[in-house]
Amino acid sequence: MKSAQLRMGRPRLEVLEDRAVPTAVAATLGTAGLFRFTDGGGVQQLTPITPQSFAISQDGTVAASFAGLGTWRFRDNTGWQMLTPITATQVGIDARDRVFADFTGAGLFRFDSNANFNSGTGSFNGGLTNLTFFTPSQFKVSHDGDVAATFTGGGLFLLRDGHGPRLLTPFPVQDFAIGDDGNVAASFTNVGLFLFHDDGDYDRLVLGFTPTVGTLAVNGDGNVAAGFAGLGVFEFEDQGENFHRVLPFNPQQEFFTHDDNLVANFTGLGVFEFNGSIRQLFPATATQIAVGQES
Repeated sequence: MKSAQLRMGRPRLEVLEDRAVPTAVAATLGTAGLFRFTDGGGVQQLTPITPQSFAISQDGTVAASFAGLGTWRFRDNTGWQMLTPITATQVGIDARDRVFADFTGAGLFRFDSNANFNSGTGSFNGGLTNLTFFTPSQFKVSHDGDVAATFTGGGLFLLRDGHGPRLLTPFPVQDFAIGDDGNVAASFTNVGLFLFHDDGDYDRLVLGFTPTVGTLAVNGDGNVAAGFAGLGVFEFEDQGENFHRVLPFNPQQEFFTHDDNLVANFTGLGVFEFNGSIRQLFPATATQIAVGQES
């Protein structure tokens, strides 16, 4: 177990390394519905209906649930396909386009990439897996299908294929994010920021500073990005042994893309990607964003 404290004396401002890899971002813009940005297609409105929850994979496939309308998946080659007429409280999606959905009182489920519901016949096709019969209060999915989830009164858990649920901490977390290989970053009110590993070990990244909710992200190397009010966004590397400031201001949301770039949503400014240069993806501030994840 290693630890590092956040020292604010000499942060260095950096722009992230330029990599020419496509980016996929989904966003809700007020009451205008659900939109998607991709490098190949620009900004597209996928539906004028605002979803209750949504997520996007690195190839631009979108999962969404709509109040009273059920849970759906959007692909470019098929359009919207219903997965179930039941509206999921929250959805997630992995790099294989498997959709994760929790249903109040029923638990957390995973729809295989070929799953769909035929509303005409009332039949379900494809694979469906129950991951837990307990309904999470919140869950997040990595690109490879690992799930980090919190349960009321039950702490933070990691669920991985072929493994039983692993309790990472019994304490209530303020915010959390998941990357590859079972790496989960979690913040605790007035305590700090920690990185938990699948082997049961953990690293203290920051003590005494609590990141802003919505600004935690973990990439495929286990590096953690976190925004701190009035200080900006910092990236922690090597289990917290090294850190540097990547943005001097704090967004309301941020994510790593599939190629280590940062996508951030700024109040009053819009949604931007930082990847060696700065480019605006959406000119308006999004109500919520989701980003195709690290691969």
